[in-house]
Amino acid sequence: MMDVILIWLTPLNTPSDIVAVKDAHRALAELVADLPAGARAEYRIAVEDAAGTIIYQASLTFRGETAADIKARGVDGGSTK
Repeated sequence: MMDVILIWLTPLNTPSDIVAVKDAHRALAELVADLPAGARAEYRIAVEDAAGTIIYQASLTFRGETAADIKARGVDGGSTK
């Protein structure tokens, strides 16, 4: 089972939606940066404007595999499910 983490961002003083989207991407990258080997997680992020309207959303599914995980799947790589 994977952890599912939902994040809502409300950009403050953001000059444009493009900057808010890039901030959301950076936030997702920071969340997976320190996960342990073999970690599995799903992250969902949404960005709201000042009025509370969602202007962007994204998700990231992370599935790390250790050498033991890869070996367990077999030489051909097997299924990732």
